Amino acid sequence: MEKLKKIVKQIQDIFSKIFYPILGSVCLSKEKRFSIEFDEQGVKICKISPNGKKILKIIEEKFDFEEKMNFAENQIQFSEEIKQILAREKLIGHEATVIVPTSKVKISSLKIPTVSPMELEEQAKTEDFWAQYENANINFQEDVVNYQIVHSDKVSGEDNILVAAANKKEIENIYNILINAGVNPNVFEPKCFGNINGILNSRKIYKTSSFALFEYGEKENYFFIHTPKEVLFIQNTITREDLVLIKQIERLPDPTGPFWNEVYERILTDVNTKLEDTGGITKDGIEGFNLKDVFVHTELGSSENFVKGLKNKLPDLNFKLISFLPQPASSEIESENIFDNELMKFDKKLEKQFMEYEPESQDYYPNVGAALRFFNPFSAKEPNQIKYRLNLHHMFENISNNRRVRFSNSSLNLILILLILTFASLTSQTYPVYLEKANVLNDYEKVKKDHDNLIKQIGSASAKTKRLEEKRLLANKIVKNKDEFTQLIIETPSIVPSGIEISRLQYVEDDHAIFNGYALSDEDLNIFLSNLRINIGKPELRTIGITKIEKDQSSQPIVNTASNIPTPPPVNADPENVQGELIPIISANDTPAEENPDDGTLMEVKNFVIKVDLKKDKLLSKNG
Repeated sequence: MEKLKKIVKQIQDIFSKIFYPILGSVCLSKEKRFSIEFDEQGVKICKISPNGKKILKIIEEKFDFEEKMNFAENQIQFSEEIKQILAREKLIGHEATVIVPTSKVKISSLKIPTVSPMELEEQAKTEDFWAQYENANINFQEDVVNYQIVHSDKVSGEDNILVAAANKKEIENIYNILINAGVNPNVFEPKCFGNINGILNSRKIYKTSSFALFEYGEKENYFFIHTPKEVLFIQNTITREDLVLIKQIERLPDPTGPFWNEVYERILTDVNTKLEDTGGITKDGIEGFNLKDVFVHTELGSSENFVKGLKNKLPDLNFKLISFLPQPASSEIESENIFDNELMKFDKKLEKQFMEYEPESQDYYPNVGAALRFFNPFSAKEPNQIKYRLNLHHMFENISNNRRVRFSNSSLNLILILLILTFASLTSQTYPVYLEKANVLNDYEKVKKDHDNLIKQIGSASAKTKRLEEKRLLANKIVKNKDEFTQLIIETPSIVPSGIEISRLQYVEDDHAIFNGYALSDEDLNIFLSNLRINIGKPELRTIGITKIEKDQSSQPIVNTASNIPTPPPVNADPENVQGELIPIISANDTPAEENPDDGTLMEVKNFVIKVDLKKDKLLSKNG
């Protein structure tokens, strides 16, 4: 069974490599999405054009609740509030990328032995696999877990993977609120990845660069190192007291001195401790990662003095502030903002709105980065470079499989419809020809039958013609070849009296002929002898006898009804065999025989044998 599953999986992998890029590009074009972030106080929404090049909407609104509420107990109230906003912005029915606070997500990077993606997928479904990595701090029964392979090192035989886990119950609460609000929340992304993906898609140079992101504030505090081959996430802890001091530092003219040095030391405790494992921070930058550029982002308001203090504390690193709005012209620190973005632009109305009216919050950078995400079940190439694709949806695998199956089926149905329409179009164009050929086929049997009948008629006519031709040739041969035997055959019927029947004629060339036959009377025999003497030659009666024909004789001759005498069989006159026997020559008799009632005899006839010496001159003279 396991082998069969592996074979099926391999076939699916081959199918995905061939067809998924095509289906994926079409699927991406169908996704209508936006990013959404909300808590108990309010909601933030960002919508970007499908090609990821223009920021269309950024909305922030506070909830109008009379008392404090939480997600678990007041899902309906949150859904109704969000639904009103989405309906006004015409976002009902769209797909959403939900921003999950980084503080509620456990993020870690692990190195595991290299295995195939299929094997890793199967292993990641088991609790024993994650139990091997204690630093991931995963509660398999209560957490939603998702991972991503960052880099595979063939030399060491290890994969560097990024793992994220969040409480399943909290994810389900957010999911239910948004589902009831009328949207499809199918991507749940940790907020830190919105920042990183936003940076990567702000300038072309960052797509291949290595950098770090330092985030600080009331809720988000972490240090994230990004390189093309390796990542490191450090959850940073800032106490409430130090957070108060950080807010106060912006009001001071100079954030330096021993006191502030100690404050920064406490703020960077977790970061320094974790970086010591790779060599710490030196004059060459962060050891082990070969980088010196650090972006700073905060959910607080102004942060110029804080960044100055960081540069004073860590002079070997290059700090750059990233923000949503441009910094004041008097600012002394290096900074970047969304409006300076090389790859994305604001909608003109939206840009005018933010330039004329300062927004209540300036923390929209992760919202823009999250809006670049797609659900993308086919892992197709997206318009933007989304490096980090972790999805903490509690039903991500099922939804992804269902989306692939549903979209594949709909695509195949569409292809089938197009093929049917194409076939119908081609058929309609060739229908006249088809109809004509169909009529020909319908007439084929009739034509074939007529043809067969005609062939039979032709064959019958040919046979008759052949027989006639044979007879004609025979007649012509007889007419043209009037030799002695031929003349004998011609003359004999005319000299046989009516009372004579010739049963046999023998011919010896240039010598004589012998006639065998029957005579009804002596008179008939004498007349026959006389006719032979006159027309053919000298006859000699060799034998004569009496033949009785009995009544019950089965072999008696057929009686000629005209003359009431027996009728001999037809003559065999073969011109190719002029010598031999001629059987028989026809004779007739006008005298009926008398019946003898006493002995059963029908009649008595004389049988004879006559030899005739041929007179060649007589036959040839008649032939001439």
